[in-house]
This record gives sequence, C-alpha cells and structure tokens, in this order.
Amino acid sequence: MSIEDQDYIMRQVQLLAKGIGKFLDIFSIKQILMSEHGIEDQIADREIETIVYMTRLEEIQTSRNLTTEELSQEMGVNSTTLAQLFSNERVASNEELEKLIRYVEDEQIWIS
Repeated sequence: MSIEDQDYIMRQVQLLAKGIGKFLDIFSIKQILMSEHGIEDQIADREIETIVYMTRLEEIQTSRNLTTEELSQEMGVNSTTLAQLFSNERVASNEELEKLIRYVEDEQIWIS
C-alpha cells in the first residue's frame, strides 16, 4: 500500500473516531471501515486502536487542560513518544497501547 493510501486510511479512522467512534468499540469501527471504505487487512487492529485511543486521549487532555508533558507523566509514557503518537507518526507498541487504553478507560471522560 502506498504512503498516500495509508495516510488516507489513517485520516478516515481519525475522523470516524472523532465522530461516532466515541460510542463504538474497536470491532465496530473496523466493521464500518471495511464496509464503507473497503479496508480489509490494509490496517492492523493495533493501528486502529492507536488512532482511536489517541483521539480519546486528546479529548481528555483538552477537557482537563493538560500539557503533553503533564499527560505523559500521568500516563508513564515519554512525552516525545506521546507527541509522535498524537501526530500519527507511528503506531503505539503493545506496552504503550496497554498504558493508553488503561488511562483512557480509567478516565472515562470520552463517554460524557
């Protein structure tokens, strides 16, 4: 898959996560992407989860008025790493994704 295609898919996931994705689980989001955009195995679950949870994390950061540095300290993730994840420069490692999911689910702000 070309870089342009990958970028397009990432943007679609991000838009979906910012919209109705707030109320859906990862499986539902992937089903929508497959049916509406023909995305089958072009994007890994970890990539989708990273984008969705980073979108939810961004909402938490905004609602709590936290800097990236403050957020990284609370999560136990390096601030440079966090900045890269926010800008979709890379996908979270398994360990980073676990911290991200745990933090977002503990905050539960994305639901309200």
